Amino acid sequence: MGGTDRMDQNIANYRVNIRIKKWWWPLLVFCLNTFTNNACCLYRKTAAARQRRLDYLGFLRHIALSYVHKYRGRVVTNRPVMEVSVSCEATRDKGGHYLINNPTQRRCRQCNGNTKKACSKCPSTPLHEKCFSLYHETHQN
Repeated sequence: MGGTDRMDQNIANYRVNIRIKKWWWPLLVFCLNTFTNNACCLYRKTAAARQRRLDYLGFLRHIALSYVHKYRGRVVTNRPVMEVSVSCEATRDKGGHYLINNPTQRRCRQCNGNTKKACSKCPSTPLHEKCFSLYHETHQN
């Protein structure tokens, strides 16, 4: 087989197949597949390939594992940090709890609905007016 036929066969066998509605995604994936196939062909011509012979699938695995080991523990997400739950001592004491207005809307801890109210003594505890007493009664135990 020629070079183009071998590339088409490798790409067809190990295709990254993700359904997405972006029109440019198949072009990007084809380019990545072509780059890895060409890198594998260049690898086969080096001295390292004579010591450790890898087929195309083994080469892809080696690339993936090298990136996993290189970037392990460096996961950066843009998600907000999960809030720490309120300690039992703050919810158990009987006094000083009242509702205040929050500038942002958040999820109620009791019913999981949207609310702009929160407990003044329990930090980061958004609650509805109807859920306020129920929340503090159930967390008294």
